[in-house]
Parts: sequence; structure tokens; C-alpha cells
Amino acid sequence: MDNIEINILRHAQSLRQVLKRGDWDTSLSDIGKEQANHTAKWLSDNMEWSGLRTSPLKRSQETTNIIAGKLGIPVVIDHLLAEADFHISDDLPFCTNPFDPLSSPAMSDRYLQLKSQAKKALQVLFELASTSDDKILTVSHGGLIKTMLRLIVNNDNVNFKISNMGLTKLQWHSGRWNLVHLNKLDHIPEHLQT
Repeated sequence: MDNIEINILRHAQSLRQVLKRGDWDTSLSDIGKEQANHTAKWLSDNMEWSGLRTSPLKRSQETTNIIAGKLGIPVVIDHLLAEADFHISDDLPFCTNPFDPLSSPAMSDRYLQLKSQAKKALQVLFELASTSDDKILTVSHGGLIKTMLRLIVNNDNVNFKISNMGLTKLQWHSGRWNLVHLNKLDHIPEHLQT
């Protein structure tokens, strides 16, 4: 089990991100649809994929459907890829001084449940990547992707910037995780980056 790759995209911009209110599970904005179309073209031109996995939430499914339509590949809906229904940053520890030793405060039950979900999702993606030559692209949410990364670095005091349609590529190689891409946005014109 060496040289295992996991590719995860954050969904395109949603209406909730634009309106800053309303239903947690909204469709894509017009900019989000443009982002997804640019990404679909880039994925089609630059890589071969055999399948897509996505969260059951609308913004993720709509992003995935645009990509799947361009690539002509099947989609699997995976509930482990769903976003938390709370603002994750509210439940993360923080330090007043960046050079003080990191504390390990008690974590909220809902954050611990999200970490458990993220670990299971990462295990499923790892298993799929290690048992097949198929190249699967995952579409999920910023909070879940960041939580997966915090699991890998074993530190809840760290955060990551994951933009809409940002690609994160993880590689398991020689007994360790390699972060190949974090929030790669080469495929999105600058005026569409959110």
C-alpha cells in the first residue's frame, strides 16, 4: 500500500455563501455554476477519472453533476462526505500566543462526532484508492476537508484555507502522508475565485 492518492474538491460557491443567511443546504450560485464548468473542463483536459463521490448536500451534488456531465463518469453519493450543520470554527481550540504550547481542551461532542465522520470518510477513500486502479474524485465541503487534514496532522489547533473548487491532493507514500496540493485553484480564473 504505497503511493495511494486521494483527490478532494470543495464544492462550488453556494447561494448561502452569497446571501450569508437562509437554509444550510442550498443550490449553487451563478458564479458557482461557472466555477464548476471551468473545473469540469480542466478535469476533462488534464486528467482521467473513473468515478466521482459526493456529499448528499445540494451544493456538492450540483457541482458533481456538472463535472460528471462533462466527464461522462458515474457518481456515488456518500453521506460520510456531508458537511457539519454548525460552524466548526466555533468548536476549535485557540491560543492567545502562537508560541505557547498547544493546549488540549475538552472538545464538544458535535466536533468529536464530525472528527469520527471525517476519519471514516478518509478511511473509505483510502480503501477505495488502495484496492483499485480507478481514479476517484471526491467532492465535499470545506469544513470536512479541513477536519480530515487536522486528523492527518493530529492537531485541532490548525486551520486551512479551502476555497470553492479548491483541489486538495493527499498521497500516502513511504509510510507518511504527503500534502501534494492544498487548495489548488489553477483551473479557476482569478475573477471567479471565492
